Amino acid sequence: MFWHKTHIEQIFVWKAKFLTQLFLFLITTSLIGQSNENATSIIGENRYIEFKFQNDFFFKTDYYYSNGLVFNFIFPDFSKSPVSKILIPVKKESLDYYGISIVQELYTPIHTGTQGVVFNDRPYSSILYLGHKRTSFIPATRTKISNELIIGIIGRYSFGYDTQAYFHEAINNSIPAGWNNQVANDLIINYHFAYEEEFYSNNFFELMGKANIRVGTLYDDVSAGFKMRLGYFNPSNTGFGQVKIDRKESNGLKKFQIYAYINPSIRAVFYNGTLQGGLFNQSSPFTLNYKWVEPIVSQLNSGFVFQYSLFQLQIESTMLTPEFIGGNYHKWLSVGLRFNF
Repeated sequence: MFWHKTHIEQIFVWKAKFLTQLFLFLITTSLIGQSNENATSIIGENRYIEFKFQNDFFFKTDYYYSNGLVFNFIFPDFSKSPVSKILIPVKKESLDYYGISIVQELYTPIHTGTQGVVFNDRPYSSILYLGHKRTSFIPATRTKISNELIIGIIGRYSFGYDTQAYFHEAINNSIPAGWNNQVANDLIINYHFAYEEEFYSNNFFELMGKANIRVGTLYDDVSAGFKMRLGYFNPSNTGFGQVKIDRKESNGLKKFQIYAYINPSIRAVFYNGTLQGGLFNQSSPFTLNYKWVEPIVSQLNSGFVFQYSLFQLQIESTMLTPEFIGGNYHKWLSVGLRFNF
């Protein structure tokens, strides 16, 4: 059976080790960052607001990753935040952007018509968090480095049921009945690090390698993959692409971009709180034992980007292999709008 009441001692000790490592890591990088300030970095002057809506109903399903809302705010003033001091410093000449994100994600089982626990399926869970991120573009090495610290909550106070109920009522669809069995309220603290490097590029094609690490109370995993772009675009190491002509990071960049991309990746999973529950609160009605969580998952992102002047539209599909034994493949669509002002 998939149902499992978490072994408190085993989970707590295992996760406590990760949190200790995360704490030491952040303290170390904070000290390094303060003693090795990057005098050659440039803080991007462009300001962005981005919204993404993610849902699987575009593919006529309503389970697993059921809905996501993402708000990104990128402003140079965020570089003054104390949190930016504990993010991994970049010692090469770079163009740095600082941002704040607000993210909500909802997860449900396949069978949502019953009020009881749905065994042999994914637990109900939702997360809501605030992230602080720095993205560094390094033209000399054709690389991009992103690192982010997120703090939030998993459980009822992330308002997953409320969001899904509102959306389902708006489209005249039934509301999943089992949200009372969702993963219990718990604290989220996670650190995310991402590295991208350009392998090859010409005027219309670009190939990049990617690697990501996530560690904390919500996700512990490592992933790697590559990304290909085909079309008419600015080089990926020059910034986000949307720039105002009167700003210093805009020199020589195209005002119009249109391209398609594909981004396959593979991920080694050590912990997934949306399946296994949080660190501190072990009262969830139903979570999955780590033995039922797939240790390796693959993901395929592909999409299309249209950008003109200060406006960008991105449409992306995601396909994910089963996250737990007996689970199904899943896919969803993301529609994103980004504005520069």
